[in-house]
Amino acid sequence: MLSVAFSPDGKTFATGGWDGIVRLWDTETGVLLKKMRQSFFPPGAVGSVRSVVFSPDGQKLAAGIVDGTAIMWNVRTGKRLRTLTTSVEQPNQVYRRRPEQALLENE
Repeated sequence: MLSVAFSPDGKTFATGGWDGIVRLWDTETGVLLKKMRQSFFPPGAVGSVRSVVFSPDGQKLAAGIVDGTAIMWNVRTGKRLRTLTTSVEQPNQVYRRRPEQALLENE
């Protein structure tokens, strides 16, 4: 496991790791709720998930992939909403600064 983020309401947390899978967990029970597998990633996006972050409303989740890709999903449906790619092959960190500046707020 390389990254952990808690949803704003504290009921769910997300993990990302070496296997390239984003997992959503129930905070209280520890039950695995959902996996967002490598197949959800765009072609060419391979490798470990280096960072995860929830939107302020908890409806979206972004993941930074080691190849420089950042992917945003709808937490409830698991649908990919947006993919950002760079030509930089280095660990990609996604984070939320202030809500009015957050990528996650603009979708």
